[in-house]
Amino acid sequence: MKLDHMVVWSRDTDETAEFWADILGGRLGGVAGYNIRLDFDNGVTVQFADISRLSDAAEIQQRHYAIVVSDADFRTALKLIETRRIRYWADAHRHEEGRSYHYDGGRVFFLLDPNGHLLELNRGRVGGMGRR
Repeated sequence: MKLDHMVVWSRDTDETAEFWADILGGRLGGVAGYNIRLDFDNGVTVQFADISRLSDAAEIQQRHYAIVVSDADFRTALKLIETRRIRYWADAHRHEEGRSYHYDGGRVFFLLDPNGHLLELNRGRVGGMGRR
């Protein structure tokens, strides 16, 4: 199986797409229908969709996106969020602010995008986080 694309509901698609692109890299690929595309070298596309197109009263439900990145991309993203003073945590419950979590040779941190979606940047083995 291979993931082709996913849709991230947003209030401001431009702001959200730029935020994700800054943190994760990728290329803003223009518009796909009503969605703004963010394309990655591995063939995955993230499409940012305007929630107001569903209904004026539509609410965004927080989602958790876990993304495995290289060591270099992890360090670049962490440096960027620290420089911009974006809040981040070592845990998904957001108890350990300003820290990353080390496990089994890997490392992870969590941050919120402009819509409250939780981004997990993980450098290391997927599924290794249950062990301390």
